[in-house]
Amino acid sequence: AKELPESITITVAAREALQQMHRQFLNRGIVGLSLNGSEKEIFAVAGNLDEVMLVIGHELGHVLTPALGSQKAEEAKAFAFEMAWAQAIFEHDIAGLRNSINAAAISMKPAANGLHDLAFAFVNAATMIAGKEPLALHSEIAGRHDFDIDFESESQATAAAPVSYVPLTNSTPHRAGYQSG
Repeated sequence: AKELPESITITVAAREALQQMHRQFLNRGIVGLSLNGSEKEIFAVAGNLDEVMLVIGHELGHVLTPALGSQKAEEAKAFAFEMAWAQAIFEHDIAGLRNSINAAAISMKPAANGLHDLAFAFVNAATMIAGKEPLALHSEIAGRHDFDIDFESESQATAAAPVSYVPLTNSTPHRAGYQSG
């Protein structure tokens, strides 16, 4: 177990406060945002603790390592870390969230946008079918700046759920967003 680097700032605040900092939060569906440049920042809309924790886990997956050149690989990296984060919350019953995190993580369905759904399908296949540990997968992806996958050939089958991910309208490899459906 590692401690989070102190260089990462995490802000959980009311949507109205976040809108003052980042226009992306004007979109009511955006619930998380990360900046992965010289400053590492995560912003999440205040809400149910289990949902906020999953948002933070996904965004941490972006900022714990340098941004990758491929958006697909960047999203796969974030999903892999989110799975490891959810697994740790479940196994250690952090904040008493075992049951709700387990249900949310199992029922997650990313946005069917050709980026998030395919990145999630790749991570799901690597962890559930091939048996790769999520944190090891995150490290593997993050360790190769040229990492990319032919996501078009990956299965698009995902479980039904109320959570989805979509890219931000002005996203770059240094900026990522989390949207709840």
